Amino acid sequence: PIGTPLAGYGDRRGAPSTGVHDPLWVKALALDDGKDEVILAGADLLVVPDSVAEAVLAQLARDPGLPRGRILLAASHTHSGPGGWAPGPVGRLFAGKRDPAVIALLTERFVAAVRQAHGSLRPASIGIGVADAPEFVRNRLIDGGETRGRLPLLAVRETEEDGGAGALLAVATSYSAHATVLGSGNMLVSGDYPGALQRHLEAETGARALFLGGAVGSMGPRAPGGDDDFARAD
Repeated sequence: PIGTPLAGYGDRRGAPSTGVHDPLWVKALALDDGKDEVILAGADLLVVPDSVAEAVLAQLARDPGLPRGRILLAASHTHSGPGGWAPGPVGRLFAGKRDPAVIALLTERFVAAVRQAHGSLRPASIGIGVADAPEFVRNRLIDGGETRGRLPLLAVRETEEDGGAGALLAVATSYSAHATVLGSGNMLVSGDYPGALQRHLEAETGARALFLGGAVGSMGPRAPGGDDDFARAD
């Protein structure tokens, strides 16, 4: 809800969000080779906090076929997603006052997405690829230091009964730049550039797009010019 603090910048000091620029999602992709199943669940969040992860995995473990070892919970690392989930004074500084209602909401959405993916398996083929985009990432700790400017791609296409190529169902990708194109002055809920990337992929392909945050520790974004930070993220 509007008023939930945003997570990611200490200088916000837990201030409440003032509106929504673009919607946030939890999306899940289930893959099963007939022997093993894995489910990737990605969310427009700074992190997947322990309080949410443990509750999600405990609930799903009660479902047939959904033990915790088959489920990966991941975040896009947007600094404009909901806070309210972290304990203690440091958590309050970076994510606002802890709110059990936010934890319950995030838990419910993760559980719903995983169950929906698990329950809608259909015959499909998968393909992989890589897109190189080194110009959009920088090492934020070491000038000229190592970066990882690649987007790995996993595409899932429905298999038609007659053997033809069916509809593209899902595209999953990752990138290793912090989702901090939107600075600490932004108080609108947003997925930052990972949200924009997912919307673009979905518009181009008609498939669901899933983003899993990469090795963001030392890497920040190098966004192109634009009229404002939202335009730069797009």
